Amino acid sequence: MRENAINQQADDIYILPLLALPPGKFIFPHTNSILVPDKPQSVNAVKYALTRGGNILLLNQRTADKPCTKLEDFCEIGVAARITEHVEKSGSLRLIVEGMTRAVFFA
Repeated sequence: MRENAINQQADDIYILPLLALPPGKFIFPHTNSILVPDKPQSVNAVKYALTRGGNILLLNQRTADKPCTKLEDFCEIGVAARITEHVEKSGSLRLIVEGMTRAVFFA
C-alpha cells in the first residue's frame, strides 16, 4: 500500500547529485539546515550541483560504521534540496540547504 501511495504522488523524475547524510541527521522539506560535507565524494557532488543550479538529493546512510560504496547503503526516501549559500574556505566547505520536497530514490 505504501508503495502505491508513493507511485501515485510521483509527478516528475529528476536526476540529482547525491549527498550522503550521516545516520541521525535529518533534513525536512521547507526547512533550512547547515551542512559541512567532509568526504571527497560529497564535496564533488556539491560542486557538481552548484554548476547545475544548486539542486541536490540528500539521503541518509543506513549505517555510520562503513563507507557508502553501494546504492543499497542509502535509505530510499530523502529530500530534494537547494543549496542557498556556500562558503569554501581553507579546504573546508559549508552549505546552507533548503529542503524543497520529499524524494524517492530509484536505483
